[in-house]
Amino acid sequence: PGALTITSQQHRSPHLPADQLRLPLVMLEVMDDLMIFGSSIEYISNICFHLERFQAAYGWTTAWSKSNILLLNVHNSPDSLLMPSVDPADLSSPSPVMQPVHVITSHAEFLKTQVNDPHHQFQLLHNLISSFQFPDTRHRLPFTALRKILSQLLISRVRPRLACQTIRHQDARFLDMHLTHCVHDYLSFPFHFNSALLNLPLELFGFGFPSISRLNAAAAVSGLQRDLNHHVPIFRDMAHITLADWTCSLTKCSYPLTGPGLSRDFSRTRSSLPFSWIMAHNTLRSLHISLLETDQSYWLTGDVSLAHIAHLQNPVLHPSHVIVANLARAGFTHLHQTGSWNDQDSGDPRKPTFRVHAFLSGALRFTSAEKDWGIISSWLSSLTLPRLAVGDDASLALSPLAQQAHAQRLLLALHSISYTPGSSLATHPLVASDASMVPSAPLIHHPRSVHFSTVSPSSSFTASLASFGRSATILHGEVYGIICALLLALRDSPPSPIITDHLSSVHLIHSFIQNPDSACSSLRANSARSLYHWLFTILPDLLATSSQNMLIPPPPVPVPSFCMDAFTFHHSAYGFIESKIANFISHQIALNVVNDPQFHPSQMLPRVLYDSHSPPEYSYVHAKSAYSVVVQLYARSSQFDASATRYKRLGDTAYCCQHCCHRAESSHHIFAHCPSFAVIRGHHSERLVCDTGRTLSNEPSHIRDVFCDAVSRLFQDDLTLWPQFGTRYYFGALPSLPKLANTHKIHVSSRTLHRLAHLWHTHSVRLAGRIWGEYKWRRRMLSFCLHSSSTLSVPDVFLPEHLANII
Repeated sequence: PGALTITSQQHRSPHLPADQLRLPLVMLEVMDDLMIFGSSIEYISNICFHLERFQAAYGWTTAWSKSNILLLNVHNSPDSLLMPSVDPADLSSPSPVMQPVHVITSHAEFLKTQVNDPHHQFQLLHNLISSFQFPDTRHRLPFTALRKILSQLLISRVRPRLACQTIRHQDARFLDMHLTHCVHDYLSFPFHFNSALLNLPLELFGFGFPSISRLNAAAAVSGLQRDLNHHVPIFRDMAHITLADWTCSLTKCSYPLTGPGLSRDFSRTRSSLPFSWIMAHNTLRSLHISLLETDQSYWLTGDVSLAHIAHLQNPVLHPSHVIVANLARAGFTHLHQTGSWNDQDSGDPRKPTFRVHAFLSGALRFTSAEKDWGIISSWLSSLTLPRLAVGDDASLALSPLAQQAHAQRLLLALHSISYTPGSSLATHPLVASDASMVPSAPLIHHPRSVHFSTVSPSSSFTASLASFGRSATILHGEVYGIICALLLALRDSPPSPIITDHLSSVHLIHSFIQNPDSACSSLRANSARSLYHWLFTILPDLLATSSQNMLIPPPPVPVPSFCMDAFTFHHSAYGFIESKIANFISHQIALNVVNDPQFHPSQMLPRVLYDSHSPPEYSYVHAKSAYSVVVQLYARSSQFDASATRYKRLGDTAYCCQHCCHRAESSHHIFAHCPSFAVIRGHHSERLVCDTGRTLSNEPSHIRDVFCDAVSRLFQDDLTLWPQFGTRYYFGALPSLPKLANTHKIHVSSRTLHRLAHLWHTHSVRLAGRIWGEYKWRRRMLSFCLHSSSTLSVPDVFLPEHLANII
């Protein structure tokens, strides 16, 4: 008595298989922290004394001053309780020594974290960030150094705390704002930059600083997935029990992580759910991502209660709770007791029909359910898997083995009707596979086309991974090609050898042959782990590439959901997501920021109109002097302190340009029109034309002429070059290079366009940095001269010729 056993609220009348789980919970130990669970103080005291005697044999003692007892649902709890321990003077003595232990009723603390208390965690992080300061150096640190200092000295301490306990999204945004204020104060510019712009990744036109709000959301979502797919059974069972209670107790049998359940708000259920799960649910809802159970075969086996099914269906179609209760009184509580699924009528194992047992009507005679037999029979006969299965794919309700057999039959059928001939180059029986992806290196949110091919002397087969959505990569194509080649090779006797150029897969297959357990455990973070698991269960370059231009697109292949994790994320555009979900969530949140109509940098500079190549990483991450990047940060935020801006906001200067006197001194005027910087612009333009010519030295002359002519007008307002009719080079933006090539009907490789984009971007930001530095120096000198001439007379100072460059 006194032992604690965890069950779901429906364990007496289970709705789902998870309701049948029983989890005896004794203790939890991580490093030096230990938690003992029990429902009586006598039970906990007994366990505590046995543990004390065990650790005393090794010379360990408990720090009782740091220990606490948490009492829940206890009225008038005492301030302290006595717990038995061993005698420090005689560790082998059987007589216990009582130690006073402080009693708490508000929270449990584990690993220096108050469990399920986001506010306390926020206070700790806020104090940590408030006490952080950049190093005090003689010279101001470059922008790239600030990024590394924040990542290595501050974020490295924030990230593990968020992994233990996430915080509210509003609090995480507040901490992000705090960090951006620290960076702005260090840079000492007069007007504050856009805070969200600093934290965006480089590929989304940001500056790559770490974001606490994105780390917080990613930690919550990845933690939910880790709990439900945990490799330790006790943690996995605990998560499944919590999910079962969430499904049947809080959402009335509606699965909360997809469909209607995902659209609900559970912020007020912190007493029933872990806060991290609530935070994960809010993140998934905002990003329209579902977390699907890939093995829902309990629908097909009938191991689900009739009450659960009745709650799922339309109130007009399902029987009343009285009829379901009458069935339960008659001994019929689960679906398998009333009938079975049969696919003979439809001929498709994914669309079986439900047949009611013939003996059911007789078994209900002389029971309270007999009078409603017509309603019961009609209701049970109308059940279909697509209406019951969670998600849009009814095949998830099939057993994994049935799904795998269907996928393999489909692949062999597609191969048998392939219209492409075999290879005449092969003289011996063999099967070769290869894959290709266009474009070769897309961003996460960019569409892509992935094809794979298998070739043998007698036949060939080409297929696409269109069913994978935007989650498909070249790795998926290569592994799927090997799977298809293996299926074809196994038809021959003896099996034909398989040829592939994907060395990583070859090494992994050899590792699996030698040590299967080690090879499978190494796949936990692999984005194509489901395909590798499929490959393990069944243990030409030109054709794959040319298939991208086929007039008739190759057929899509099935998704191996039967080999995926038990709970896998799904998105309508990306399909099943097996890549690192933390990176995916962070990227999607950043993408939502960019696409927000209220985001000022996107309003000012719509990225869809300009070149989509990612900026070069060196200038933003590794450069030793990165003043040009700081200029970019304030330029894209429209926070330059040009005279026109200062006149509108502060009124402390003239509105017109101080160098040409007749035009408003806006940022665009300074970088594009002001004659004071025409020489600098001309010098950089000449250098960029020369560098462009050298980059295109291996291209035909007419291609070089097109790009050299375009780049000569890059720093000017040109109606034919710039989408918004004015140059935007000082924002780091470029006109679309693929569109420029298409306009002049020339073909340039994607690699060459990528090199050109990096070259033009680097020259553009360096020119903007040089002009702004020159502008600030001239403005400071003009202010100094005006101030000195009005206050005191400064004698002329003549320096030697070799020192004249310092003024």
